Amino acid sequence: MTKVVCENCRIEIDVPEGYSAPFLQCPECGSMQKYQRNNAGEPRFKVLTNKNRVNVTNKIPDERPNKTATPTPATSYFYNSAVADKFNENAPYRPIDQKKMIIDSVGEEGLQIAYKLVGNYLWSTSLNYRKNGRAKAIRSLMKKKYPLEMASKAIEFAEKSPEGQAYAKKKLISFIVIFVLVVAGVLSILLAFL
Repeated sequence: MTKVVCENCRIEIDVPEGYSAPFLQCPECGSMQKYQRNNAGEPRFKVLTNKNRVNVTNKIPDERPNKTATPTPATSYFYNSAVADKFNENAPYRPIDQKKMIIDSVGEEGLQIAYKLVGNYLWSTSLNYRKNGRAKAIRSLMKKKYPLEMASKAIEFAEKSPEGQAYAKKKLISFIVIFVLVVAGVLSILLAFL
C-alpha cells in the first residue's frame, strides 16, 4: 500500500492498490488531497490548482521596447515599433459606429426586424408593458436564429435609434386612430338605439 501525508493534519493516509482517482479524502480531517500514483511506464500528469492553471494559460512573452531608448510620442503607446510606424499621429480619433457594428452582427434585415419589434412596445408609458415587450422582442429575434447577445444588443440599439422611435410613433398613431374609430362606432350604435 502507498502512503500519502495529509497536507492539513499531517497524518499518513493508506492508499489501496489500484486507486486511480486524482484526489483522496483524509479519514481524520476530511480534507481532499491531491494524489498521483507512480506506476512505471505510465505518463505522469500534474493536477493543477487554480493559481497554477492561471499561471500556465496567461504567460505572455515580454515584447516591450528597450527602456534605455527614448520613446517617441507615436511609439510610446505600442510595444511593436513596426505597428507604431504605421500609426498616423494626425489621424482624427474615430469611435466605432454602433450601427455598423450591429449591422455586421445581425445584418440589415435583422436590424429592420429589431426596429419593428421595438415599435410594438416602445410607444407605451407602462414600464411593465415595455419590460415584457422587450423580453418578447429578444425572444422573437432568438427564434429567428440570432444569438442572445446579438439580439439584446440589436434591441437596445433599436430602442435608442430614431428609426425605432419612428416605428413607435407609427404604432402610437395607429393605436389612437383605432381607439377613436372604436369609440365613434360605439357612440353611433348607442345613438342609433336612442
